[in-house]
Amino acid sequence: MRRLRTTSSGARIGPHPGAVTSPSSTGRTTRTCSCTLILKFFLHISKAEQRRRLRERLEDPHKNWKFSEGDLKERALWKDYVAAYEKLLSRCSTDCAPWYIIPADRKWYRNLAVAAVLVEAIEGLRPQYPKPLLSRARLRSLRL
Repeated sequence: MRRLRTTSSGARIGPHPGAVTSPSSTGRTTRTCSCTLILKFFLHISKAEQRRRLRERLEDPHKNWKFSEGDLKERALWKDYVAAYEKLLSRCSTDCAPWYIIPADRKWYRNLAVAAVLVEAIEGLRPQYPKPLLSRARLRSLRL
């Protein structure tokens, strides 16, 4: 499967560049069998976009229900979260089960990027219809 790297705008899409095949922080390695496809997506929202969305929740009465004061406390920990996510992505991404970092500031682009990875991955499996249980001659002889 071809791994996506950058978009025309320079955004990075694809397995985390620091991905290694070592065991995850839980001490287990992600294992797959030949018939299993595992794709993990990290939907990255920038700090500026998070700020815009939080402000929108405060200003739009229809979105007030989404806001919590805890959001502001968590936002103050942005650098800590970034460090934790970088550690997680580099430790828990494998060749068999990669993390894809998807820029998610714009939902239409996020959806397009995830769909592109999914289509490429599924096409890479070369899916085929199962063989019929009956021969062609037998199928032609049957009448409804």
